[in-house]
Amino acid sequence: THLKGSGKNLSPTHLKGSGKNLSPTHLKGSGKNRSPTHLKGSGKNLSPTHLKGSGKNLSPTHLKGSGKNLSPTHLKGSGKNLSPTHLKGSGKNLSPTHLKGSGKNLSPTHLKGSGKNLSPTHLKGSGKNLSPTHLKGSGKNLSPTHLKGSGKNRSPIHLKGSGKNLSPTHLKGSGKNLSPTHLKGSGKNLSPTHLKGSGKNLSPTHLKGSGKNLSPTHLKGSGKNLSPTHLKGSGKNLSLTHLKGSGKNRSPIHLRGSGTNLDPTDLRGSGKNLSPTDLRGSGINLAATNLRQW
Repeated sequence: THLKGSGKNLSPTHLKGSGKNLSPTHLKGSGKNRSPTHLKGSGKNLSPTHLKGSGKNLSPTHLKGSGKNLSPTHLKGSGKNLSPTHLKGSGKNLSPTHLKGSGKNLSPTHLKGSGKNLSPTHLKGSGKNLSPTHLKGSGKNLSPTHLKGSGKNRSPIHLKGSGKNLSPTHLKGSGKNLSPTHLKGSGKNLSPTHLKGSGKNLSPTHLKGSGKNLSPTHLKGSGKNLSPTHLKGSGKNLSLTHLKGSGKNRSPIHLRGSGTNLDPTDLRGSGKNLSPTDLRGSGINLAATNLRQW
């Protein structure tokens, strides 16, 4: 969009012979923009719901000859909205479970002739709820593991004749739990990598006969880790682009024998970049729309 013989850009809506841009809705012979809903001969915009000959907008539910909006549930001849469950001739809403001739809502489990709700497990003739595990003739709930004839719950691993729970790893005849890696005859846990005859854990990379862990890249006979790009016989890492025999990294476009990176568009044998549209052998760029042979 460059102006011929100029260093400035010209937008698609540029005013000919001018340095200003013209939007698609520009007022002819003017420096102002006009929106698709612009009032003719005016600097204001007109929305699709604009009141004719007015500066106000009209919503789809606007009351004719009025400045107020009308919702789909609006009461005719009124400024109030009517919900789908509105009581006829009233300003209140009616829920699907509303009690007929009343201002209260009725839940699906409502007690007939009452203002209270009835849960699916409600005790007949009562104001209390009954859970699926409720003790018959009682106000308490009974869990699936409830001890028969008792008010206490019993877990699936409950100790018979006791109020304590027994975990799957429980020590027989004891109140303590035994983990899958528990040391037999002991109160300690044994991890899968536990050192035999010891209270310490051994990681998969543990140094044999040692309390330290060995990483997959560990230097043999050493306490340090070796990365995949580690310099042999050294404590430093070597990157994929490392200069051989050097502590510096070389990028894929590195100048051979140099510490400087070479850009893909670098001028041959130079530290300057050459853009795709650069004038051959020059430091000046040639735009795609530039005059040929500038």
